[in-house]
Amino acid sequence: YCFRKNELVENPDLFKSEKAKVLSYLIEHPEINEVILSGGDPLTLDDKILFDHIAMIAEVPTVKYLRFHTRFPVIIPERIDQGFLTLLESLKEKFKIVTFVLHTNHESEISEDVLKNLKMIQELGIKVLSQTVLLKDINDTKNDLQNLFLRLAENGIQPYYLHHPDQVRGGMHFGLSLETGRKLYNSLREYLPGWAIPQYVVDLPEGKGKVSAFNSERIKFEGSFIDRFGQHQDYSSQIDKLASQPDQL
Repeated sequence: YCFRKNELVENPDLFKSEKAKVLSYLIEHPEINEVILSGGDPLTLDDKILFDHIAMIAEVPTVKYLRFHTRFPVIIPERIDQGFLTLLESLKEKFKIVTFVLHTNHESEISEDVLKNLKMIQELGIKVLSQTVLLKDINDTKNDLQNLFLRLAENGIQPYYLHHPDQVRGGMHFGLSLETGRKLYNSLREYLPGWAIPQYVVDLPEGKGKVSAFNSERIKFEGSFIDRFGQHQDYSSQIDKLASQPDQL
């Protein structure tokens, strides 16, 4: 359900180190004030390699914010060890804000071990958020999502994103229509306080950015979104058609 799955399969050289190129780009674009460490999961790297990458980013004075997106606290809670906590502690001197975003899709993933390790991150003064992918037959009921978001919020973890699933080869059996997702999201607004409801978003292809998937005017999807550049993007054939025909991708 993550679009990067396709990239990893089709382009195995995608994540080869190009540190000089990245550093030069950040310096030439001072409008970039945040760097996100995301999939492939940054916590697959050992602490030394991870620190070396981050130290390079910290050399750019206009980058003030650093964000981790990871699923490791759920799949391997032991990865949040003292070495990693020490690394996080050191980053507070390099960036104004460090944010840790947990990827979790169901309340059953939030064990006491997961909460214990996330609590240690919170005690460093680092904000912990969550992101979730809406998945058919996994968490596509009001109770599933309500229970997940309340458990997170009750433990100081702010629900941040609920993603409509991307079109991913081999993952379209998780797909569902945007109309179905909007109805479900609207039902959450009746039962959850505002601070426990994440943003429901679609990640547009070709780097056009995340846009709100919920339309408070109507549930029916009319086929296009306004991207982050203010342009209309035709998306009808890419969401609802493929969600009903998963074998086509």
